[in-house]
Amino acid sequence: MSSLAVATVVIALSGSANRPSPTGPHAMPASSADAAATLESHSGGALLRRAVFLAFFGFTLVILNGVVDEAALDVSLLPRLLALLVFLLVAVGVVALPAVSRLLDISVLGEPIILLGAGLLLVTATSLVFAVNVSAGLTDVFRTLATFLTLCLACLLLPIVPRWPELLLKIFVAAGLCAALVGGYEIGMELGVGIHGRRAMEQIEGMMSSVNLYAGMLALLLPWCLCGMVLLRAAWRGLAAVASISVLALIIQLQSRAAWLAVLAGAGVALLVVVGQHSLFGLSRRARAILIATALGGLALLAIGIAIAPADNVFAQRARSMFVSPTDPDAMPREGGRLMIWGITSRMIADHPLTGVGAGNFTIRLPEYFGDDDLDFSNVHTNWMQPHNDFLWVFAEKGLLGIALFLGCFVAAFSSIRALLRSGAAPTVLWITLAALMELVTYLMLSVWDFPLERISHQVSLAVLLAVVTV
Repeated sequence: MSSLAVATVVIALSGSANRPSPTGPHAMPASSADAAATLESHSGGALLRRAVFLAFFGFTLVILNGVVDEAALDVSLLPRLLALLVFLLVAVGVVALPAVSRLLDISVLGEPIILLGAGLLLVTATSLVFAVNVSAGLTDVFRTLATFLTLCLACLLLPIVPRWPELLLKIFVAAGLCAALVGGYEIGMELGVGIHGRRAMEQIEGMMSSVNLYAGMLALLLPWCLCGMVLLRAAWRGLAAVASISVLALIIQLQSRAAWLAVLAGAGVALLVVVGQHSLFGLSRRARAILIATALGGLALLAIGIAIAPADNVFAQRARSMFVSPTDPDAMPREGGRLMIWGITSRMIADHPLTGVGAGNFTIRLPEYFGDDDLDFSNVHTNWMQPHNDFLWVFAEKGLLGIALFLGCFVAAFSSIRALLRSGAAPTVLWITLAALMELVTYLMLSVWDFPLERISHQVSLAVLLAVVTV
């Protein structure tokens, strides 16, 4: 995976000579954007636009990830959701002010992704009619509401700054640096400096809360940090490089197999797009050849390293565990028990295909399905609060309409990305779109093996991604 950073350096160096000024996916030509930026710099509204932009995206992408409550059972789950809800309440009030509202184009709220999000929120709320425990679903309802409001506000606020992609990338770079510092600090304080095994990593709590979910959050930040290495200039490019390397190193150290697979899948899709459309991205044939060689060489070295590493190498051990079943019959299954819990979830879906069991009621209804003799969870230490697959989770709780709307959000995002990549837009627009594509694929892979749907930080990142490809 370290070849990602090398490949990005190649891209950055090859594309830096005549890079156009950053614009949005539906922005005006570079000359018009420059004129608009000049006009804004001399207008009284420029400071207000920038302040509102920085306040919203700075809180949601950087500050929110540092909110914890040591007294809570889960130090980050509810505290961050409550903090975001309070912030969104204030943000809606600010956006409603005449000085701000006149800057907004509310027509974006009619886009398909917004309508799909609204539908999912409605289905989530009405699914409580079929719940045996209504209060258990309130957290899901408020989380879906917070995600939807974040999506709407992000769509409204992104275009208020003429060169918003550049400013947004800087915020993502800051988020990546902060996340890497937090992770490194907590590992050092809890375990000391050095390489630690997976079981040791699982003991870390604090702001990381869960190593798997934290690794997933880092994986969602990585595409934007890499994009910053290509599009940002001067010191910010250096900071983007530091953020990319630090985030990638921490993902490797946390040893989350879901995050590893997600990063490889996202990077693989992004590389295929760049290689296939290299001229659109401003890359020469030579840069394309170097990029292909770097990617293939990196994969080969990774495979060889895993194969020949000694048995006590913690990273090779973890990677091999994805392909080799444990020899000890009492050891945890290779997939961590996911196949068993997915089977149970599938039976729950079969029993309630249309309505689901109600938001938040998967855990409540789960004990009803533990009676089969062929299910042995004795060697699985996971506490199954979720099925470790967001698609099965949504289907089980919200039924056929819920999963259709949930999948529809991703289909709409891919459709927007496809349209942007075929639009003949400036390379800057294409690089931003490529970063969005990489994050979207990364998120989908995480959703298959983990449960980013539970964490509001992951949902905020997804909401911003959806807004980027919508406006």
